[in-house]
Amino acid sequence: MDIEYYLRSLFDLPAKREIRGESTRFIIGSRGELKRVTTFSGEKPVLESFINQIKSSDVVWDIGANIGTYSLFAGPFAEQVVAFEPHLANINRLQENANLTESDIDIRSIALSKEEGTAYLDVSEEYAGAGGGSVSVEGSYETSLVKGDDILPRPDIVKIDVEGMSSVV
Repeated sequence: MDIEYYLRSLFDLPAKREIRGESTRFIIGSRGELKRVTTFSGEKPVLESFINQIKSSDVVWDIGANIGTYSLFAGPFAEQVVAFEPHLANINRLQENANLTESDIDIRSIALSKEEGTAYLDVSEEYAGAGGGSVSVEGSYETSLVKGDDILPRPDIVKIDVEGMSSVV
């Protein structure tokens, strides 16, 4: 994987991946991103099942979107995709990936919660593709907490991957 990462970084080559006959591309800027994209973080069967559930009229919410793996693959099958991600490096890469693939994803730079307010995102690593962050009273940077019940459009399908915080989403 180090050789692939080195070559992709050296020549600025996006990685192309395919699921259910649809391909998408990802910008690779870190080893974490390369691993996430090449292995689907061990979730390829889950991602395929998720995609198979989507109908063309569905609104899909990707909560904890990271760099957009689920959002980008959902796009061709859904009416609308809304991606929620509070980690700044991931938001930036998600936007770059959406631009690269000309995907129309509604990206929201917030954390969903059962309470409105402000919290701090404590991230273990600052690069795009990093996971494992947590919301706390102090941390790397401030993020808005928004109640999902207050957000439109309402979802038909929801993917939640928020590192152990799903009970407060």
